[in-house]
Amino acid sequence: MKNPLIFRPTVTALSDKDFATVPSRRTLLMAAGFALLMLIALSVMNIRLTQRNNNLTELRDAALLRGDSLFAAELATHRDLTTTQEQLSRLNGELNQVNGLLASARNEVKNQQSQLARASQEKAAQRAAHERKLAEAMALQNQLEQRGTQLQRDMSKLQADNTRLLREIEALRAERDDLLRRIKKATRLQAHSIQALPQRQRRNDRYFPTLRAKRTHRIQVTFTLAENVLAPAGNRTLRAQLVDARGKEVTSETETRQTIRYEQHAQEVTMQWTPSARLAAGDYTVKLYCDDQEIGKAPITLR
Repeated sequence: MKNPLIFRPTVTALSDKDFATVPSRRTLLMAAGFALLMLIALSVMNIRLTQRNNNLTELRDAALLRGDSLFAAELATHRDLTTTQEQLSRLNGELNQVNGLLASARNEVKNQQSQLARASQEKAAQRAAHERKLAEAMALQNQLEQRGTQLQRDMSKLQADNTRLLREIEALRAERDDLLRRIKKATRLQAHSIQALPQRQRRNDRYFPTLRAKRTHRIQVTFTLAENVLAPAGNRTLRAQLVDARGKEVTSETETRQTIRYEQHAQEVTMQWTPSARLAAGDYTVKLYCDDQEIGKAPITLR
């Protein structure tokens, strides 16, 4: 079988008519040279085509020898491709899930961004409100400080006035105490014309004066309450007390108190009481009290 890729030149015989029309020698030489060049070129092309055919034949034989291996490799490749497609499908499903999660995450991020924006706005509003309140508080603090300064000045003035008033009050208290002492002294009742008489009792229950201690059964005191228009009128309690020379009170069996009605004018009073024990000879003093204030006294000497 001829190879169609191999070029084979054809030689044709020349007739007499052709020789009659042969060109000149120079033309023939040029044509021969050109033909030689063409033959060389065609030979080179045939050689290259032959080498290519040989290479293709060798490749075809090698391919036939490796046909089983290629089929097995194709089957393995098909299985790998199927597995890869399944994995790709699974990955596509997971990718869809991831895309869904990403979409949810984006929505959540958008919601959080919206919440953050609202929170930022609220925080800005709160900050503005706090700043306004702070400004108001600072203004109020300044007002309070000014008022406090004014109050301190007023307090200093009041303290000075208070010190002055305290001195005046102390002076007034001293005057009041002195006046009260004078009023108390002026309103105190005084007893004068005091007569203290020891008396002895006879069988007919009549009493007579005596100077003997062992015969003294009763003490009688007569005195006059002086007139005092400054002393308030009303009931007064009088009390008599017998004291020995050592200042010890002599007890009595009968009451030594007496209530009278004082009307701011001179008034005669008589008081009597019985000592609880026999008196001893010596000097004694009768003291008179009106509302527990001493108003007079008189001495007694018994033999």
